[in-house]
Amino acid sequence: MKNLATIQLVLLGLGITHMGYTVSARDAGAPLVSAAVTAHQTENGLSARNGLSGYNGLNGVNGLSGYNGLNGVNGLSGYNGLSGYNGLSGYNGLSGYNGLALIDAPESSGLAPEGHWLIDALRPENGISVAAGLSTDAGLANGIGAMATESGARLVSYLVKCALPADRAIEKYDADGKVHVFRGSVGVAAEWEAGACGESCQEWMSACLLAHVNLTGRRVGIWLTADHPAVDLTTSTAYPLEEAAYFGNLFSGAPEAYVCYGRQAAERPIAGRVCTGSKSCPYIDPYALAGGSCEALSSCTPGQTPSGERSGYTDCRVGERTWSHVVTTWKP
Repeated sequence: MKNLATIQLVLLGLGITHMGYTVSARDAGAPLVSAAVTAHQTENGLSARNGLSGYNGLNGVNGLSGYNGLNGVNGLSGYNGLSGYNGLSGYNGLSGYNGLALIDAPESSGLAPEGHWLIDALRPENGISVAAGLSTDAGLANGIGAMATESGARLVSYLVKCALPADRAIEKYDADGKVHVFRGSVGVAAEWEAGACGESCQEWMSACLLAHVNLTGRRVGIWLTADHPAVDLTTSTAYPLEEAAYFGNLFSGAPEAYVCYGRQAAERPIAGRVCTGSKSCPYIDPYALAGGSCEALSSCTPGQTPSGERSGYTDCRVGERTWSHVVTTWKP
């Protein structure tokens, strides 16, 4: 597991570190990397109550606000999350009441129209492409799409944090020409920095983003485990309750997004988390008719730490398909 370090909210000359990225007039020789951070401790705060919608369009006024997620207060921020104090733990807020929708997701996703917000925010129409690296203009366009608004930049901060490890960062400029430095943390899709994000990369990114959803935007710590070398299956005594597992592919032509209940999902439930009862939820539980548990019908395979302890899940079966890129969340 990676060395632990804490990202702090700081003022650096003309730049302000905020929600996991920096807006600044950076010297050309200044480094693009942040302090090392464990991949286990994260802050789930990607939220969009009314914005980033097809009606209002990547709107910084109504969506992905400072109160509801993807921000320095509630979501994957340098102040509260991905801190390395306890590991991959952080705060929940990735929510979507009416927004983050640009086009309708295919009906095969199984989501209510209100739940399309995250899938649609990741469409090429927002300047985000899995066909090229995030560091390139073809992979993440400068000044347009997601980078045209503050709320879109917050979404990008989540993409980079999930994709890249803590020693990597990328620069993008917004519609006003301001430079944003986005820093990595979790590192489940490092290849997307400079190259295309293939199917495996897309599924890891999807699981990571889905794991940060909270429709309320409340700050509540979580811990992530996964059968991925950047995260691994190490658990934390500070987060002993297995909450849920997330998997799917938000980037495909026929997107799928899934959740299932962990063994202690019912204990100390966190408002807005595992939001299968809401139409705004950006995922569905494929095992709902069997109670919703990840272990229903032996659908998900339990993971195991090197010491032999049980830890989350490594794969989950839906119909004839087995998803092998699964992120499990744990709560205090």
